[in-house]
Amino acid sequence: MKKIIFYSAILFVFLFSINIYSQDIDSIMAKYTDAVGGRSNWDAVKTIKFTGYATMMGMDIPYTQYIKRPGMWLIEFHVQGMKIIQGYDGTSGWMINPMMGSKKASKTDEETTKIFIANSLIGGKLLNIKEMGYTLELAGKEDMEGTEVYKINLTDKDGVVSNYYIDTGNYLIVKTVSKVTRMGMEIITENSYKNYKKVNDVMISFLCDQKLTGTQNDTQKITIDKVEINKDIDDKIFVMPVE
Repeated sequence: MKKIIFYSAILFVFLFSINIYSQDIDSIMAKYTDAVGGRSNWDAVKTIKFTGYATMMGMDIPYTQYIKRPGMWLIEFHVQGMKIIQGYDGTSGWMINPMMGSKKASKTDEETTKIFIANSLIGGKLLNIKEMGYTLELAGKEDMEGTEVYKINLTDKDGVVSNYYIDTGNYLIVKTVSKVTRMGMEIITENSYKNYKKVNDVMISFLCDQKLTGTQNDTQKITIDKVEINKDIDDKIFVMPVE
């Protein structure tokens, strides 16, 4: 009888802890959603166009990125007089990379396409949890260079875990850590987000320091110069060119 009471008590504490963490993650996500502009304001965003540049290997590489609901994405880089394009039309991913010896479009592999799908989410993964079938887990609090942050683990439908670090004060994302596979190579990507600004009532980070582990180019900086919301974007730009 004593054993039953003992194990029942342990089970109660365990279930109570799960419930508390569930409440905490729901509360954190609600505050995060409010901090970045609120659900209704993000739902009103149908298209986004980013213009900026990526700094790597001593070069500033201009880029333009387009995102359109539902689930379309395209980015263009201009490198040494050549244009590199990556796109997702809502069904399949593709790219044009003349630096790899061809100016023709080709379909991307499954792992690369998964990255493009994530890129097509307006508002990012944390605002598309239910739609994408993600799950969240609160892993506690940490100190990140003097800033207290919540560490949240996001698990996708394939079981891949990404880490999100959210400022406990303003509830904005400070950093993300994720693993991706590109061309058979596992790459760990650390993104540190800075310089948040409000555009059309939603908050957007205009500066991202990126550290890549598993590639030769281990650091780069992504700067956004201009954000245009709900401008007309033709669906045709997302479709792979056919010659």
